Amino acid sequence: EVATANIAGGERQLEPYEPVAILKGVGIDLAAAGRIEGGDGDEVIVAEEPARHVYRKLVVHDGKVVGGIVLGVAGLVPRLTSAVRHGRDVSAILPSLRSGSWEAFDSDHPPVVAVPAQGKRVEEPVAIS
Repeated sequence: EVATANIAGGERQLEPYEPVAILKGVGIDLAAAGRIEGGDGDEVIVAEEPARHVYRKLVVHDGKVVGGIVLGVAGLVPRLTSAVRHGRDVSAILPSLRSGSWEAFDSDHPPVVAVPAQGKRVEEPVAIS
């Protein structure tokens, strides 16, 4: 679309997008979107439940989702990819996410607590509720 518009005399620019990788197999639901490693000023929230083969990782910068990984939770895959693509602001639900309660990540649930992002890095796994 951008190239076509520019050939016709327009001056559009290609907007960068975050890469998304989805692997589906028998009993496997794995998705990675955007940045999967935290950097300066990022908060990395990890929740895992090895007995159920569940792993969730969210990379947040300035309160917005910039990347993540979901393994074993098929219902979170579209929400993760959408959150990364749209830079979803999760500032209000960070306390829930940090505690392992990712139900707040579901757009059907209202934010649990309104707290601004602290910009700190957290990489300790927490139990998933």
